[in-house]
Amino acid sequence: MQHLTVPPQRRGSPLGPDDQFYFLHIPKTAGTTLRKFLQDRFHKRAVSPHQMLPDLIAHPPSELGSYRLFCGHHGMYVRRVLGRDPVTITVLRDPIARSVSHFRDVKTRKDTWLYDRVQPMSFEEFVMSDLGVTELLNLQARYLSYENIAEDYFGHSALVRRSLDEAEAKYRRRELLDIGRRRLDEIAYVGIQEQFEASLLLLSHTFAWTPPVGDAVSFNRSKLSFDESELTPAALERVRDLTQIDQGLYEHGKALFEDRIGGVTPESAEQRYRDGMRAVARKTTVSLGFEQPIAGTNWMPREISNNRVVRWTGPATTTHLDLPLAIDKPLRLRCRLCALDTRVLGSLRLTANGHAVELRSWPMCDPPRPDMTFDGVLTPDMLRENDAYCRLAFEVDDVIRPTDIDPDSTDERLLGLHFAWLEIMPA
Repeated sequence: MQHLTVPPQRRGSPLGPDDQFYFLHIPKTAGTTLRKFLQDRFHKRAVSPHQMLPDLIAHPPSELGSYRLFCGHHGMYVRRVLGRDPVTITVLRDPIARSVSHFRDVKTRKDTWLYDRVQPMSFEEFVMSDLGVTELLNLQARYLSYENIAEDYFGHSALVRRSLDEAEAKYRRRELLDIGRRRLDEIAYVGIQEQFEASLLLLSHTFAWTPPVGDAVSFNRSKLSFDESELTPAALERVRDLTQIDQGLYEHGKALFEDRIGGVTPESAEQRYRDGMRAVARKTTVSLGFEQPIAGTNWMPREISNNRVVRWTGPATTTHLDLPLAIDKPLRLRCRLCALDTRVLGSLRLTANGHAVELRSWPMCDPPRPDMTFDGVLTPDMLRENDAYCRLAFEVDDVIRPTDIDPDSTDERLLGLHFAWLEIMPA
């Protein structure tokens, strides 16, 4: 079992312009939420769309080299696929909680081969079955340790390539604990799902990104509740047996996390972010299409509408956008917005570095609908209030779920404003 020798990655440094960034997503460890957080910080064209390893392998290195962000269930194999060592992060989860979440997930995913087999099973029956071995046995260690694509990825399934006894022997090897610990020591960042808000804070501090504001939002809540009575003593003992090495890795990851989070506060993360923004050239003209990275908080994931990348605000009623604007002359802000209800749009208030901006608006069509252009002037007094960037705050009175106004909708998101575009120009 040969392994790549990789020097420890630098920590506490903003990404360089040529760095590739990799979120090693172990299943059921806050992947959807963290992926959204990361995608906001990269241009849409720089985000790899390949979330599964076979899709990634199918593309030539010359094409993959054009991407800067990779997120997916690629394990440590991605180093060999890319031919370089990307800046790597991962998140660990308590092995018992992760196992329960894994079971809930496969019970709801009709697109997987497991769905029909798992439907009649209780949690105890699942963990006691052969599937309990193939699906749960030290899965976090497997993602961190193995890197031989032919032998360890395509040949990994006990139900396809090897007997269950062979799988047990391979995935219970104590060597996996040493390898996994070394990998956690090497990579740039380790987060802990059970401390997810603090993990986002540490991630922001590590790379001088916009610190999160308010509660972290989950974009992937399971549709299947879990009856705690299913976690019987026998099932609990079996999960502990199947995740012994994972438990050791989780404890090691928690120790790394606690060491690195020490001294990091929202204020220190904001200061690192400000220091990084000061190095960005100030602009008098901005044309913000929403395929570009966002420096701000409370933005929903990108969407495509009329061949344009657009964004909703939410779930909070206040959304921030930080722009490195010049401070020596007045600037005009103009944006096209709509909302699910005209009352939301009519309640819009804008501040620039805490100062109220007077807005004019006009409809985009006749008869009017909740689709308006807004226009306001940012004065030098407003702009000088912050020496690192201009923080624009868009506030509305309410956010609305599409399901509240359309009985046929299945969209449960809390949505505020719909941004089609935003521009800044000299006034």
